[in-house]
Amino acid sequence: MNKSSKVLSGINLTQVRYRRTIAYPSYRTNVFGRKHPKLHKSNLKLAMDQFLGPKNYKGEYYLNKYYYVPQNHQPNYVKPDLERGQSVKVNADANDDKDTKDSSNFQYKLKVSRQRALQPFPFNPFCKTNFQIPKDLKQKIARDILEVGLSTQEVASKYKLKIPRIEAIVKLYSIEQEWKQNVSITKW
Repeated sequence: MNKSSKVLSGINLTQVRYRRTIAYPSYRTNVFGRKHPKLHKSNLKLAMDQFLGPKNYKGEYYLNKYYYVPQNHQPNYVKPDLERGQSVKVNADANDDKDTKDSSNFQYKLKVSRQRALQPFPFNPFCKTNFQIPKDLKQKIARDILEVGLSTQEVASKYKLKIPRIEAIVKLYSIEQEWKQNVSITKW
């Protein structure tokens, strides 16, 4: 019997060293037909170029929505399972024929739940991004701990936040107050 193969309940399992599987996109992409002899792009490189979109003269992918910094305190996670590879922003006005909306030329807005939008890895539902805490809630937390004298555990259970996050809020609040007293923080 081979050393590298095992039989478990009728299933043949073989171990192959340095086996790599190519990570093809899960959505359909345009593929090359017959290539020009001097065109050396592979189908994966073509799929990557379709995902990134065109470059401007600065080398920026100006139409790719993942290129720029996230706005409005919303995370900007790549969600290929929800977008089906449509990462490039395309205006509906750009289409000459407005009656025929082809899926390759027009991006449809998908309804994504708030929880899924905060989940960076699609197959790990336990990894989520924290919500941003407003300033008034930070002040209430700092007042409860510093002035009222509640413990961090009581405040954490009261506001349903994790204890290290409560401790970080109190620490940053005390540093901010200290800097305001030393006039280290000024308004522009």
